[in-house]
Amino acid sequence: MTTYWCDNSEVKTHYHDAFSVLFPAWEQAWAAVVHAHLNDVSDLALRKRMLDFIAQETAHGKAHAAHNRRIGQTSAEAAEHEKIQLVLKRPKMKIWLAAMVSIEHIASCLSRDYLARYGDRTSREYALFRWHSIEELEHKSLAVDLWDALGYPRSDLRAHAAKNLRYVLRFVYEYMSDKLQGAGGARRVAGGLYCGWHVLTVIAKPFYAVTRSGFHPTNTDDTKLLARFA
Repeated sequence: MTTYWCDNSEVKTHYHDAFSVLFPAWEQAWAAVVHAHLNDVSDLALRKRMLDFIAQETAHGKAHAAHNRRIGQTSAEAAEHEKIQLVLKRPKMKIWLAAMVSIEHIASCLSRDYLARYGDRTSREYALFRWHSIEELEHKSLAVDLWDALGYPRSDLRAHAAKNLRYVLRFVYEYMSDKLQGAGGARRVAGGLYCGWHVLTVIAKPFYAVTRSGFHPTNTDDTKLLARFA
């Protein structure tokens, strides 16, 4: 009998593993975007945060690539690497930084939910996602602070947000649909309900803060949450 790592649930495990498949390629992409702008930033504190971000994202990508090998998802991961080639060719394009701002905000929303639900679990898979979630919240403001430092208008940022949300949610939906093919009706219904609930409450509702004029990740105080894992 197959053992699934998240609550021994096929649905919950596939839900989290879908994000793991995305991480190696897109963490590499965002590290490249930030690196491309290093010489455009004179503020030493911001440059230090940029270098720390690159190091964290690189480590996340490597760790999730190892997880993806364990779950047999290297082909799906490779497909995402193909998709980021446009980013890697022209990482200084404003559209990629806009995408990064919104995707990093999605990651923050997911991280809060994960830490609240599973932050105290200790097995290898739980620990991987906990470590990643903590660091996502630690650098949650980097992308938008870089955007502002470069003098880009917030209206341009908001214009790209919905596109990036649709990409992530479509990928997770298609990944889970593929994994649950042939599953019993109850499990498929459970998968739909689980995804639907998380899409609405964990991702979509808090995500749309990014479209507001006063948006900044520090508007959500994560101090108490992170203090649990200090």
